[in-house]
Amino acid sequence: MLGEKLIDLGVRDFSLSAKRVAIKEPVFPFVKFPKANMFLGPEMRSTGEVMGIDSTFGKAIVKAHISSGNTLPNSGNVFISLSNQDKTPRAVQIAMGYSELGYEICATSGTAAFLQQNGVPATQVLKHYEGRPSIIDHITNGAVQIVINTPIGENARFDEYIMGQTAMRYKIPFFTTLAAAGASLSGITSLRTEDIGVKSLQEYFG
Repeated sequence: MLGEKLIDLGVRDFSLSAKRVAIKEPVFPFVKFPKANMFLGPEMRSTGEVMGIDSTFGKAIVKAHISSGNTLPNSGNVFISLSNQDKTPRAVQIAMGYSELGYEICATSGTAAFLQQNGVPATQVLKHYEGRPSIIDHITNGAVQIVINTPIGENARFDEYIMGQTAMRYKIPFFTTLAAAGASLSGITSLRTEDIGVKSLQEYFG
């Protein structure tokens, strides 16, 4: 930022070879303030931050989720609703990743068609205003364990508000970006394949 090299500023031993990953995660007040919108914006809405640290990204994200009071279900159904700009190869990769771990994928009509066209098995479910049973009914009845919804536009925000409030009420993980959904997929994969241990900060930095 200063336009100088780190070594010229006297910074020593600045190495990225540390065999650890640290992830900082915000803690949001949705439980205390249930009417707050869950979608991201320019305002700073978090009420604190936590950190997860481990040898891999997946294990670190699991610890960050646990520290912030969230859980990552090890099985069940994943609901996906993508904005048009998020109907990308990355979205297909994430959805396929959940499917390959044994999760059933359900999605809104446009997202289900997109996923099916790209080889991801997906079952269509109704939006809350399209009839019954809708995605709200599925969440309420315990038939959805993870919600991935990437909204854009005012109508999508309204949909997300209703889904978000319902998911929060039933303590369902709710992701509004592909980055968050992908990170959580990495965490679940680590839960399936790796042992999650604990070390003191002194063991990492001593």
